[in-house]
Amino acid sequence: MENASQEVRLEEAVSRETLEKLREFVTEANETYGFIDSCHRRTWYDFVMAVALNDEDIPASTLSAWLVRERAWPQEPADSLARTFQYHVELLRYYRARFSEVPRPYVSG
Repeated sequence: MENASQEVRLEEAVSRETLEKLREFVTEANETYGFIDSCHRRTWYDFVMAVALNDEDIPASTLSAWLVRERAWPQEPADSLARTFQYHVELLRYYRARFSEVPRPYVSG
């Protein structure tokens, strides 16, 4: 991932609601492995959808640095989750642009 000193802080890049969705996910997630298991998918998807549908910009390196700095995740799982995040957000944005008219802003139930 990129040099964290050149990055925007995560707290400055997203809304308070999106940050809360991320915090909810990482509270439940297993930082040792950095993968998303079935019991954490809802909170993960809520976070990813909020970022994608609200047009918020979080570089993968910013998410990884936040996980390491704020949540004491090991670097490798943080980087892995950040890459997964980037892929999921890009896929949602592609789908939205290509196939659908999704109302904004996204608010989960």
